[in-house]
Amino acid sequence: MFVNQLGLGLLLVVGGWTASPASEAIAVSVDPRVELFATVFRLAGNSSYTQKISGYRHAEESAKYFAPFREHEAVRLARRLQSERGIGFDAVPSLAVHLEWPALTPRFALDPRPARLDRRWRPDEAKTFVAAVRDFSRVSDFAAFFAAREVLHKEVVRRLSQRINERDIPGWCQGFFGSKSRPEFQLFVGLLNGSNNYGTSVTFPDGRRDICPVIGTWRVDVMGIPMFDDTTLPIVVHEFCHPYVNPRVDEHGSGLDPSAQRIFATCREKMSRMAYTTARIIMYETIVRASVIRYLRQVDGESAAERESSAQEQRGFSWVPELSRLLATYEADRTTYPDLSSFMPVIAAWFAGYAAALPKPADAGIPRVISVSPTNGARNVDPNRREMVVEFDRPMRPGSWSIVGEPKEMPEFSAPRYDESQTTFTVSVKLEPNKRYYFHLNQGAQQGFKSRDGSALRSYEVTFKTAGR
Repeated sequence: MFVNQLGLGLLLVVGGWTASPASEAIAVSVDPRVELFATVFRLAGNSSYTQKISGYRHAEESAKYFAPFREHEAVRLARRLQSERGIGFDAVPSLAVHLEWPALTPRFALDPRPARLDRRWRPDEAKTFVAAVRDFSRVSDFAAFFAAREVLHKEVVRRLSQRINERDIPGWCQGFFGSKSRPEFQLFVGLLNGSNNYGTSVTFPDGRRDICPVIGTWRVDVMGIPMFDDTTLPIVVHEFCHPYVNPRVDEHGSGLDPSAQRIFATCREKMSRMAYTTARIIMYETIVRASVIRYLRQVDGESAAERESSAQEQRGFSWVPELSRLLATYEADRTTYPDLSSFMPVIAAWFAGYAAALPKPADAGIPRVISVSPTNGARNVDPNRREMVVEFDRPMRPGSWSIVGEPKEMPEFSAPRYDESQTTFTVSVKLEPNKRYYFHLNQGAQQGFKSRDGSALRSYEVTFKTAGR
């Protein structure tokens, strides 16, 4: 148990510790929903929630306290969702912030899936998982564990608030992106997130928005308490930009996607190592990172902006500084461009020119598999699963596919179909328990998976094993 050895007074706020925000300040807190979901996925062994931080007492105490619940239904479901749906990273807090605390009931209907709920969550799966997490919270007495760390929460909130609340981040976001409505600004400290940070948000059916990023904890002091430094501010600004940028990229996706795919083809391996696995994600990240440079230039001057530009080039985003310079045109003419959406056609044209000048990779025209569900290599796939889903990086030829293999090593397939975008292929499957499956998408003369222009998918191996009953 974390004891009050910091000499701090106790002021419990229902739902976590919250810094009292001044005008235009951000309400910082440790959120029980975010921590509960992170705990479940940490127990499930999800790599995005199991980073090791030497001397981090809270993580050690959490592991010890919740170890008896490692095989709870919520944890088993988290393992399956990771394996079959790729759920991890930002998908975890994305669902958490759509729930009420402590009831863990949806803040509004999640079917159909809301705009800002991560698309990896299917409404039926989200409902089942939330019910299991609700039971996990009850049987583990998560609320008691959370409340026992009041002093830790308050100190972490104090430290982060000091780093960010001398700056008017909400005011800058509203002005720079040209938002007419004013959302609720919050910032959650993810005590089990490690170095991962997420730009989570909620859009209500009536148009109201909660912008509530999650900032990880990756360094601790000699007492094992998370600490923050000068690198924290750009990270926080980055995550607050995502709820503004991502919807605009989605809105203008048809104009951006061809260029995005061309750019992504030149850096796919490096970006994928950072969990940026699609061309659309690269567009989100590019515009956000360019916007952060504009923020730093305004509040800290040219040298801070140049340092950030160099950092982006080192991370592999070599085109970001040039896009940031283009955004100066946007900043200078807000009559013509009152908001980011109005400037997106200019950004799309810039991307088209940038992509056209890139050397064309030998395999740039070949379609690629973005994801397969069940996940390749999964070992505990639910034998009651009824569908396999394949997502491609571009529209595919309607009515054409090839799934090739030995009949005894393949599931029974039926009812193959593409979605309206022709990028997602779904086929019904019949699985048996405790069986390994192995087959290919395209192989040899069987080349049915083709893009609209007729380029065939390179043979793609799929293998997974079902759990026993």
